[in-house]
Amino acid sequence: MKKPIKKKNNSSRMKDKAWKTVNEKKYHSMVSEYQEAKTKLDQLNISSSEYDKQNKLCESLFNNAKNFFNQNQ
Repeated sequence: MKKPIKKKNNSSRMKDKAWKTVNEKKYHSMVSEYQEAKTKLDQLNISSSEYDKQNKLCESLFNNAKNFFNQNQ
């Protein structure tokens, strides 16, 4: 005989929804930060040292957002 499936109560659904909302906001802020850095990068001269620093920052921000997204799917 099969055991009945327990349904989630409202409080656990609310917690799940709140958790998703918080993570979505964090991911959105990470993407926004990356887009701002990328805009600054596009304005710099490719041969400058500032470009290299900004490029490293953009790569780091992109990888952080990518890892966060993959961990919280």
